[in-house]
Amino acid sequence: MSVITVVAIVCHLVTVPAPQGDEATVDKEKCDEVVLTDSDRHPDLTMLSCIMAQPAIANWRMTSELYKGDDYWLKGWRCIATNSPYIPERDA
Repeated sequence: MSVITVVAIVCHLVTVPAPQGDEATVDKEKCDEVVLTDSDRHPDLTMLSCIMAQPAIANWRMTSELYKGDDYWLKGWRCIATNSPYIPERDA
């Protein structure tokens, strides 16, 4: 049986050296996947409820200690069905 995992894609800006190699810097978008929950923890989670989860994900972001400020934004979310626990990518 598949495990359905709800994964938020949250982004923020990081400052990196400009490609020219001088002292200039540029802001670059960095995004990470954050596992919010899965059907092992919430057996009533279905693929349809995951697809329709935008209000719940927005609420999570607004109440999260790390992601609630203006520094982060929600780029999207994924509903992933796997046969084992999903391991997020480092850069989505």
